[in-house]
Amino acid sequence: MFKWLKEKTTKAVATQCKFNIRLSTKKLVSVANRADQHINASGGNTDGNDIRDVESAQKKLLSDVILGNSKGMSFKTIYSDVIAPLLHKVKATDRAKNAVDHVINSAAK
Repeated sequence: MFKWLKEKTTKAVATQCKFNIRLSTKKLVSVANRADQHINASGGNTDGNDIRDVESAQKKLLSDVILGNSKGMSFKTIYSDVIAPLLHKVKATDRAKNAVDHVINSAAK
């Protein structure tokens, strides 16, 4: 009787999860790009604040990915439909891409 409501709710949850994952991925890329600039400018030295910012952004993305997975989205779908297209649109350094990949690999484990 309420099948339509369940379908509508499931679709809304998936849409919200995808939005949160995109937002968290953008944040992580932004923070990691900034940290990469600081590393390059300082001759390879890392800054504690940059490390904390990147780790915090990674934890947020990990949380969003795990939530999306728990709501029925596969890790493959999360990466191929949400994260990969975003990484092609935004300018992300190799270190930023590695930070995102690390989150996805950690979530999959």
